[in-house]
Amino acid sequence: MTITLASLDLKGNPFEDFERFEETLDEETISRHKALFKDRVEIIQKLLLGITSSSSCKVVIHGELGVGKSSLLNRVLYDIREARYFAVKYKVSEASAENMQMFERELLKTFGEEITREALRSKRFRGFLESIIKAETKRDLKRLSLLAMLYSSGQITVKEGNVETAGLSASVGIPILRADVSGEEQKYIEVTRVETLSHMVFERLLRDGIGLLKELGYKGVVIAIDEIDKLEEKLESRILTLVKDTFYPTALCHLLLVMKTRDGRKMIHPDIFFYERTHPLAKRYVFEFLEELYRSKAIDEKKHLTSLIRKKLLDEIYEKNTGSIRPILKELSTCLITAVILGKTSIDEEIYKQTKVTDALHAYVKALRPGEPEYKILSYLLTNKETYSRDEQLSKHSGLAKSALSSKLRTLSARDILISRKKGKKLIFSIDPSIRATVESVIA
Repeated sequence: MTITLASLDLKGNPFEDFERFEETLDEETISRHKALFKDRVEIIQKLLLGITSSSSCKVVIHGELGVGKSSLLNRVLYDIREARYFAVKYKVSEASAENMQMFERELLKTFGEEITREALRSKRFRGFLESIIKAETKRDLKRLSLLAMLYSSGQITVKEGNVETAGLSASVGIPILRADVSGEEQKYIEVTRVETLSHMVFERLLRDGIGLLKELGYKGVVIAIDEIDKLEEKLESRILTLVKDTFYPTALCHLLLVMKTRDGRKMIHPDIFFYERTHPLAKRYVFEFLEELYRSKAIDEKKHLTSLIRKKLLDEIYEKNTGSIRPILKELSTCLITAVILGKTSIDEEIYKQTKVTDALHAYVKALRPGEPEYKILSYLLTNKETYSRDEQLSKHSGLAKSALSSKLRTLSARDILISRKKGKKLIFSIDPSIRATVESVIA
């Protein structure tokens, strides 16, 4: 794809892989994408002040899908770690949304992964981990809790009374350590992977681990839970249980929750949490951020983003997506891929028009059923990427004669589900990039 992108003066797609902002930020990423946080200075400072000036700060960060809640959270966690706090970020999974015990096990696992990352950041902390794993070390329950969290994330193994740090050593670079543990200690460590993990054990492990981190000199512990609204059915009761059993008894432990704004619905425990809304970035900052992304992949760094796409189209894309970063990037990425497929050297009105997909079109695709020829054609194209009207394999796959196949391909193209290009005398069809995600979600 890099060679083809060269015609657009690019060495890669600058608008793809937005997931990088969901990982913990580092200094280089923050420096490279300053515009992403310029409109967020006030809320970042407010959250940092809330954590550093109270014994237990509890905040819900909310906003519409794609406005940058996770990026904001990551920036706060980065800054608070720099201030000598231990910060853990857990993203609720679909599995944990259905099962409270899974939720608690995954949170402990994430805690163990953060312990490993902290060992990479801090030589002092790495030395402490080595000290509690070495043979003949006396371990209280707090130290065993930390080992249990490392075990839950696969960083250490425990078998027949032996602890080994193969995973931790590989990720952190410490020598492989081995130590003996008693039968009771081994049971305590292994409990984090038990499917029937009790809530009382979860509380004890979390409180003991947090207590030990404070003993080690951390000013406090910040636990951030992203996409907490996945727990919709039992959201209020689960959050209250977490706060009441773990956070009220533990000083200097702070809780940040991230969720989509519940328009028209009551807030979750407003008597416990402060609510901070994340608004879309101002247009000038979005454009500055897009310019930063563009320059990161441009062959000629002296050129501006407007050499790739006109400002009028950028304005339209911004307004259409009400300033939300993620859908803007998704749309620009689709425009870019379409331009490459059609052999264009920039994104113009014609390209943008082709990438506009109406709700009715998405509804049409979602209504397709496995036995229908259109469904079979799209399933074939997901695997084979391209086809043409006399494609014998597709004719067999769809059960259509070649004349009927040709008609179906033209109909799907007229509906803007397929795009076409000439290759000699053949007309080559492929799925329109702008609707590919919808097709993938429908076709098994």
